[in-house]
Amino acid sequence: MVKIVDGWELISFKCSEEIWENFEQQCKFSPSIEVDKEVFAPKAEYDIYDCAGAFLKYENDNNWSNVIRNIFIKVKGSDEYIYALDWQHSELRYIPEIDRSEVNKAYFIDDDNGGFNIYLPKFYPDGDYYLFLAKDFRWGYLTDPWRQQIIVYGDELRNEISRNSKFLNISVV
Repeated sequence: MVKIVDGWELISFKCSEEIWENFEQQCKFSPSIEVDKEVFAPKAEYDIYDCAGAFLKYENDNNWSNVIRNIFIKVKGSDEYIYALDWQHSELRYIPEIDRSEVNKAYFIDDDNGGFNIYLPKFYPDGDYYLFLAKDFRWGYLTDPWRQQIIVYGDELRNEISRNSKFLNISVV
């Protein structure tokens, strides 16, 4: 594991392959820019939230992200971390209790090939598919940038998102 900043660690290539394989089994991920195609098909019951109207609140109110972070802390239970995936970019271990990241900041990772920049996945779907998953995949928070939607599965996560949906300015589709 390579630490990026407190709360975020880069996952090895081998581990990331296993995570994606398990995720594919749980959610049948089919990325597409076509808005009429289904992108996620979780095996578990799930909710879809329209979050297009939440963008201004997300951009201007730090509490928006803090609410999501606190929901993750609550639903992860005794798990040390959750997975945070940025489709076609990076796979990370995320520990929300000690998150010290800065929004929209590039973090430089030095390696044998000269290094590279990494951007951390966001809770709002503003450019890529961002996925936050329990270690055992019992729940997931999946963002779809093309449809401006958040898909949540797992009863405890679904309940917490529903309970906070008014503050987050998101609504069930």
